[in-house]
Amino acid sequence: MKLTLRIRGIALEVVLGELPRERIFPRRVFLDLRWEGDCDPSSPEVDYEKVCVALSSLRGNSYRYAEELASEAMDVLRDGFPRGSWKVTIRKPFPPCNLPVDEASVTLNSEPID
Repeated sequence: MKLTLRIRGIALEVVLGELPRERIFPRRVFLDLRWEGDCDPSSPEVDYEKVCVALSSLRGNSYRYAEELASEAMDVLRDGFPRGSWKVTIRKPFPPCNLPVDEASVTLNSEPID
């Protein structure tokens, strides 16, 4: 049976940014995840709590770009939950721009592994 699992708004405190003023303090960013794969409904492949525990290893880390954080999150997810495919979106609230911006995001998609 095909299954899609979504987890939205996982909050992580990380140092994220290229500008010196962005690298002074950790900031809260949000991860949105989607997993797709074959699954027995009575024994799911992916557990919400285990996903969050695995991603907690990224707390406090430093990244210049959201793409780096997305890639590292993808590595953590693929290592812990190797079956199926993942989509990871990093959302950075209020990025420094010349115009008011609520949020910037980057999305990384994995290839399915079975």
